[in-house]
Amino acid sequence: MRTLAGVDVGTTHVKVAFHDDTGRCLAEDRRPTPRDLPGLVAAVAGGLRRCADRAGRPPEAIGVTGMAETGVPLDAGGRPLTPLIWWTDPRGAEEAAELARDEVALFDVTGHRATAKTPLAKWLWLRRHEPAVLDGMRWWAGVPDAVAHALTGALRTHETLAARTLAYDPAKGAYDAGLLALAGLDPDRLPPPAHAVEPVGGAVVGLDGVTAGTPVVIAGHDHAVGCWAAGVRRPGDAGDSLGTAEAVMVPAAAPPDPRAALDLGITADPSLDGRHVMLVGGLSSSGALLDWLLALLLPSATAGDRYAALPGLLEGVALPTGVIAEPYLRGRAAPAPDPGRRLTLSGLDAGHGPGDLLAAAI
Repeated sequence: MRTLAGVDVGTTHVKVAFHDDTGRCLAEDRRPTPRDLPGLVAAVAGGLRRCADRAGRPPEAIGVTGMAETGVPLDAGGRPLTPLIWWTDPRGAEEAAELARDEVALFDVTGHRATAKTPLAKWLWLRRHEPAVLDGMRWWAGVPDAVAHALTGALRTHETLAARTLAYDPAKGAYDAGLLALAGLDPDRLPPPAHAVEPVGGAVVGLDGVTAGTPVVIAGHDHAVGCWAAGVRRPGDAGDSLGTAEAVMVPAAAPPDPRAALDLGITADPSLDGRHVMLVGGLSSSGALLDWLLALLLPSATAGDRYAALPGLLEGVALPTGVIAEPYLRGRAAPAPDPGRRLTLSGLDAGHGPGDLLAAAI
């Protein structure tokens, strides 16, 4: 029976787990996601070591998934030039608005609309405000790419992650030189895509709990990987992947009409195996809404303690609560894009308490 390791770098947590061929979990480890690359690499390496100790054996392969858009510029020696640049970072909003002036043509190439969370918008912001960072950047590495690079010494990405840079043409399977040129970049500054089952390389010597040479695979964008594992693989299937953000994912046989897709707020990504188009409707503040409410209600508690307290806060809540939450902490992406839309809670009265607010958010 083989032992396989999965690494998932999310917005809130880094998760590492060992499973056997049947999917049975042998060991797991969860830590808050660090804000810088050295801390992130240490969290992943520590998770692999702790899981190997608990499982009593090293993994025979490692798959890496994680959030899209978040990344870091690396110099020629692979050293980070900045802390992680997060998809939630508002920098790039003005640049995204400029890109959106020809949004139909942009969607026709990339399958995406221009938003501040996209790396292209961030690169344009850096070119305008911190040009020395881009001048010194040999590579841009998305978070899963950077983790796999630390584990293997090789820098690659997956097409589902490249597609979310806003500078990738899925139809051609290549970065778009014209879009990159807007930021003074070229395709050689971005990691080439690897297939979902193509190892980036073998694990380097010196990783505790991991045998040198163990194959490491970038499995793809976390929402796509989760839905694939749940069986969402062909037209007619649909999946809802929830985390800090949320994505409803529907495989399609062909790309959508750009104008219709823009009106609906959906994106068109490659499927994990490259055989179909994956239509995605996103919500940026799914789990994030719950995090925000818990932080308001329990401001002095750690994140772990807040979630440990959640069942007690929900105890005795009568459903339905009568409270309706419109969960737009960061604007609405779909089904009708409105970046200015904000959270509203309606139906509140004097009889409602903290548990009712949390139940409404859930």
